[in-house]
Amino acid sequence: MADLKSGEPFGLDNSFIATIDWNLALRRAIYDMRSDFIFAPHLRFICGRAGKEVVDQLKSDLKSGTFSPSVPITIDVPKSHCMRVLVPSRRGGPPFSRPGSILLPPDRIFYQALADRAAPIIESKTDKRRSFSHWLAEGDSESMFQPTRACWSRLQRSLAKHAKSKSLQYILKIDVANFFGSLNQHTMINILSDAGYPKSLSSRLEALLTSYTGERSSRGILQGMYPSDLLGNHYMAPIDEFLDEYGTPSARYVDDIYIFVESVDAADKLLRILIPYLRGYDLALNEAKSVIMPKASLLTEEPDLEALIF
Repeated sequence: MADLKSGEPFGLDNSFIATIDWNLALRRAIYDMRSDFIFAPHLRFICGRAGKEVVDQLKSDLKSGTFSPSVPITIDVPKSHCMRVLVPSRRGGPPFSRPGSILLPPDRIFYQALADRAAPIIESKTDKRRSFSHWLAEGDSESMFQPTRACWSRLQRSLAKHAKSKSLQYILKIDVANFFGSLNQHTMINILSDAGYPKSLSSRLEALLTSYTGERSSRGILQGMYPSDLLGNHYMAPIDEFLDEYGTPSARYVDDIYIFVESVDAADKLLRILIPYLRGYDLALNEAKSVIMPKASLLTEEPDLEALIF
């Protein structure tokens, strides 16, 4: 892998430039902008009206080795839930937040193009018995992924199936703390390379990610765009593999994992192994959201399951 440093100009071999479907990357970038955390209609206008020119300039910069990633635009985006207030109050506490980012058109298109090349490789390595988020849409869909509701419905059906087992009485529900902000970029690139992603592309992808998040930590990826959804979901593939080898049923949606076990003791035994395993990927449990619960409580957590189980 080439030693590319954050912020330094770099290029891409012509053989790889020729294999990229730049029109697809452009269409997906435009479509993805509809749900950006930051409202920037002028960027979508540029891609819509002058997308070909942007792509041509991007390809020229990559061929000449003069492409240099730009700085992302990032803001704090409030989450839907708030901090608890333990005194009488007429209002909830302050809302939690997460960083939301957008990229300038050349970076957005290039990031999408690199993700498009990774998508079929990731698809082939996804355990669809356990992972239900961000399934790829068929063909060259500009939406890239199947509808969220369809993916969520498959998760619910999997949970309902496992919940019917008489031997599995408890669910270990795990949430990863600050998931997108904790990902180890180098580890993620290694996981992707092990799956078959070309090293010449993975070195450029890592250079992009490091430029966007800061060379000092090399932690985290930008939230709120298709490529990050794809890569973030794939980062959890080793966890699915671990649970498969352990022999316990599970269902995952991004970083939310439902693990079915026989007893509280079985959950305790699994956690003693799983927590250090997660740490190996720079991930930690969100203790406030992780819980061991009787499987009957799943209806409270996921009320849509009632129609599937009864």
